[in-house]
Amino acid sequence: MEEIIGKIVEDWFLSEPALFATYCTHTLEENSRMSVPMRSGKMRIEYNPEILKEWAPQMIEERLKFEVIRILLAHPYQRQPYKATKAALGMASDVTLSTLYKRPTSITIPSGLKFDRGLCFEEYYNIVKAYLEQPAQQMQSHQYEMKGQALDGGGGASDDPAPKLNDDTHSEIDDSDDIESQIAREQAETAELWEEDQLMQEAVKDVIERARRTHQWGSLSGHLSDMIEASTIVRIDYRRILSWFRASILSSKRKLTRMIPSRRYGFEYMGSKRDFCTKLLVAVDVSGSVDNKQVSQALSIINRFFKYGVENVDVIMFDCGLVGEPMSMKKAPRTLKIGGRGGTEFQAPIDYFAKGQYDGLVMITDGYAEVPTLPENTKGRILWMIYNDELFRKGDSQTLNEYLTWIASFPRSKYVILPPV
Repeated sequence: MEEIIGKIVEDWFLSEPALFATYCTHTLEENSRMSVPMRSGKMRIEYNPEILKEWAPQMIEERLKFEVIRILLAHPYQRQPYKATKAALGMASDVTLSTLYKRPTSITIPSGLKFDRGLCFEEYYNIVKAYLEQPAQQMQSHQYEMKGQALDGGGGASDDPAPKLNDDTHSEIDDSDDIESQIAREQAETAELWEEDQLMQEAVKDVIERARRTHQWGSLSGHLSDMIEASTIVRIDYRRILSWFRASILSSKRKLTRMIPSRRYGFEYMGSKRDFCTKLLVAVDVSGSVDNKQVSQALSIINRFFKYGVENVDVIMFDCGLVGEPMSMKKAPRTLKIGGRGGTEFQAPIDYFAKGQYDGLVMITDGYAEVPTLPENTKGRILWMIYNDELFRKGDSQTLNEYLTWIASFPRSKYVILPPV
């Protein structure tokens, strides 16, 4: 099997420079214990020779290309949604690639899973998660939409000619009560190695930048290469967000780590890092124009701050004024008790921020409100995190809608567009 894959990669050297360069950032490893034919993550591409030995070389090449494109889109290495499930991640990745890649024949998508084309990975994740959480009887789990030749639940496919199937063709599968859980297990196994890896993200970004500069995308379509380039744009970089408050959040807590080289001696000696320590205020918009999914996204953002070293966060909710009592949190919360649902007015959270002498304010909102006034002698900075699906999909954070233009020039402020939920 290594010889077959080696020959495929050797051919890529001349015909598929982007795929070849991406493949070279990973190590190829055999894994006969997994029940899926191939998966990626943790800087390696694993394959099951027992499954692949029944495949034609063209099928093996397609599946390898499928995994490498998945890496180019950063699915195995990007930040995962809060409390993400592996099964939903794996299926969402397959759905994303099925909308970009020409008729992938090595995956199956449940026929009951309905989705539009042109969405991003995060949106497909939410669609898939909602689908998997349905009662089993609503899933029509006995029917699966086949994309060309089917691989029986990730198993082997024969070298016989594939049956001629169209988009309306379905395959009847026995034991329908168990098939959904089987598919979920296999999708979870596909994403088993996935975890955020900034180093790997940077390595893949270098490959993408080189392909963009030299226009060497090989057989990848223009639309797919555009999507790959767009994946390198970090929409929410929490380290950068926290570093914007750098003047007052650097802690004296110094920790030794082998993940960072010593400034004087390099990797021979342990480097050091300092945890963030800040007085940070997060204001969550709970007005009627913000839906429950967006409030859940706000909760996920608050939890991310704890992951990146912030030790204490004060949280307030607001609509046309402050709602409820301020909450001081020293660990990631699981839930937020939501009130409000009236109109929106920014002045109350801005005033609370100024009086509290916070180092930074994070305003999570859709921006539908009158322009507030920043009190004199306000010292902290403000980051506006704005719900706007349209701007996110366009990748255009420089052209705010007319009702949001004031945010770009508001004193002591920056803004970021939040991904859809």
